[in-house]
Amino acid sequence: MAKTMHQLPKTKRPRERLISTGVHNLTPAELLAVLLGSGTTKKNVLSLAKQIIAKFGPSLTTTTLKQLTLIHGIGPVQGSKILAALEFGKRAFSHQLKPRLLKPEDVLREVNEIRTSHREQLIGLYLNARYELLDKAVLAVGAVNAHHIEPRDVFAPAIKLPCRSLILTHNHPSGDPRPSQDDLSTTLRLKKAGELLGISLLDHLIVTKDDYLSFQREKLF
Repeated sequence: MAKTMHQLPKTKRPRERLISTGVHNLTPAELLAVLLGSGTTKKNVLSLAKQIIAKFGPSLTTTTLKQLTLIHGIGPVQGSKILAALEFGKRAFSHQLKPRLLKPEDVLREVNEIRTSHREQLIGLYLNARYELLDKAVLAVGAVNAHHIEPRDVFAPAIKLPCRSLILTHNHPSGDPRPSQDDLSTTLRLKKAGELLGISLLDHLIVTKDDYLSFQREKLF
């Protein structure tokens, strides 16, 4: 029987290779071909997958459904499959790789979004015994001082996690990272509360657009 144009050569199809050799031995194009399942009457599925990878390269992870469907053979259903698989991979990968916060510079990467905010925000970063980030929570928006911040607000998320320590950070829209008296008294009060709960307050960072101050590094508590 003559082969139709959409059939692959006699070499094993990507799905067959996955079953016989394992998923780790497939090329990116073969993995994408398995996901797509079929090609077109003019192009087999592996050739279609290679075309997609050649066109988008590393930007495939940020492409849109509209961009994908511009390729002949990729309709809304196939395009949606690709986007769903990419998003699943991103979420699974980010869940497995927990960042370790070992120094102030590590913390800055996690709170970069508040450095240019025009409103004060207090962020809690909750860590396990390996100093890996378990959760990040916005604890307050507005004036960060002893009158607005209660220990229960700060430590409630920690109690729900296998949390051993936490780091606080808040921004100063003024651009001056030096702590106010309220910053100092609030931090000391929260540190003492953490000691009673067995959860260490490792540091408190005050951040601005261009600078920061670490309570731990400056030995302020």
